[in-house]
Amino acid sequence: LRARGIPICRAVQEEGNFIITMPGAYHGGFNAGFNMAEAVNFGPPDWLPYGAGCLRGYYVNHRKPCVISHDEVVLGLAHQHAERHAKAVTGKGARGARRSSGRGHPKESAWVAEAMAARLREEAEARAAAA
Repeated sequence: LRARGIPICRAVQEEGNFIITMPGAYHGGFNAGFNMAEAVNFGPPDWLPYGAGCLRGYYVNHRKPCVISHDEVVLGLAHQHAERHAKAVTGKGARGARRSSGRGHPKESAWVAEAMAARLREEAEARAAAA
């Protein structure tokens, strides 16, 4: 990989350490003995465009759907955002709405809305091409 100009990073993860892999980066792990490990996949809403791009690349290279439904992630975020907004507007469960917001970024709704709009455009283009 290095001979092809691809940067490589090595990390030793110890107890209590977190390692975050940025969007588009390949990662792999190796256990050098007895190990008890946990992995959590996460991505903040501003990573939604990276996820959509990765899915397109995955489909082109593998010709099969990815194990993670990007549509389900986007729709789930939109649903959560709508519920929080409704609670805040009606004043019902305002404490719960603040608590469930996860200290969201002020642009969160714009990121989710753009991800939904992009997906709708892609679907419309695919249907038009198939017609």
